[in-house]
Amino acid sequence: MKNQMHIISITEKSEKKDMILDQLKRAHNELVSTDSLLSGLTLMKAHTFNLVLISYDFEDSYSVSMVLDTLTSLPEIQKVLLLTERGVPLETELDEKVMPILIEDPQGGAAMILSIIDNQLDELDRAMKSSRRVETGTPLIDSVPLGLFRTNPEGDFIETNKQMASLLKAPFKDVIYEDNFFSFFNDEEEKKVITSIISQEGQVQGRSVEIQRYDGVVIWARINLTANYGDDQSIISIEGTFEDITFQKELEQKLSFLSNHDILTGLPNKNFFQLQAELTLSQARYTKDLVTFFIIELDKFTMINERYGRNIGDEVLKLATARMKQLFRKSDLLARYEGSTFLVLLPSITSRKDILAVAEKLTQGFKDPIVFQHYSIDLQVNIGIAIYPTNGDQVLPLINRAYNAMNTVKEREPGGYMISTYSV
Repeated sequence: MKNQMHIISITEKSEKKDMILDQLKRAHNELVSTDSLLSGLTLMKAHTFNLVLISYDFEDSYSVSMVLDTLTSLPEIQKVLLLTERGVPLETELDEKVMPILIEDPQGGAAMILSIIDNQLDELDRAMKSSRRVETGTPLIDSVPLGLFRTNPEGDFIETNKQMASLLKAPFKDVIYEDNFFSFFNDEEEKKVITSIISQEGQVQGRSVEIQRYDGVVIWARINLTANYGDDQSIISIEGTFEDITFQKELEQKLSFLSNHDILTGLPNKNFFQLQAELTLSQARYTKDLVTFFIIELDKFTMINERYGRNIGDEVLKLATARMKQLFRKSDLLARYEGSTFLVLLPSITSRKDILAVAEKLTQGFKDPIVFQHYSIDLQVNIGIAIYPTNGDQVLPLINRAYNAMNTVKEREPGGYMISTYSV
């Protein structure tokens, strides 16, 4: 029986792409689809996929090329199909896992994708069959990809396989017998926790720990430990498995960053902002502090993209972000909302006078143009402000009221600021 291919499609809504997805879902009902890069990354944090369909035609705050770098580094992903209605520029360098597919003809595009999926299924089957073969004459303990070991109750090594010595970068296998398993732990507190669990419960399952190898490098390892008991119910030995998961940890952290941050500016995204704002309001309900929400829009930014091109516009956004970071406190949370619009959360500001002083400082901070290479680009900011609890006591209504105030500024006095007139 063939293995299943777990497939995710991350494509924006379009007539041609929707036609292709309909055909793919009829052939592979396990296909998961989303029209947002952010939700796609979130799904990939929670589930394992073997094949990814991703649109090259996205025009949002995420950089598809940066997402592609992450996807191709995931070992479980066999192929990334880059769907596009307009083609991929010839100068674009793509990883060998990435296959661009021009879908001018949805029927032909779907047929091509289904053929690729079948080929990948065949490769997955062959790999699984090959992994089940064990070389004749190879001891079982040395044929598995995990480190296997046995220690005495104190953790001194009694027996290991070659892989264990290799994972710890031992200069030679027998040197490991002079050491104690728990001595490799990088965190003394974690060592105490593990030894306590073993003595009380007799086993540790799937624990991730930091290990310092013989060469001094610190890695992440997943360990399983099981105690063996004597007739008097005392521990006589501990058996364990050891797996280097450093690569997986790094990818997990990278996916976590991508799902909570805007790739272009490196700022938190609006989802992360909303979660943090909820926590801040929860605390303010007890402390009775003011909490301020700013919506900041770079005025007429679309004209910069139209005049100078998207690449220059992206550079201006990054430089504007760097300038805003300098104008706020470390305790303030600056996030990218969408396009050229930003959110700021200012906790513990004591008066409207202080709030307006921050807004004035921000407008003055953009009096000088953005200068880079041979460009000098003038920018001004439109600022809308909402205050907890005066303008509301929930995150989304407060953001909306700041947004409405910003739109009023944009219409009446571009380059200015305004506190929402709404009151609860």
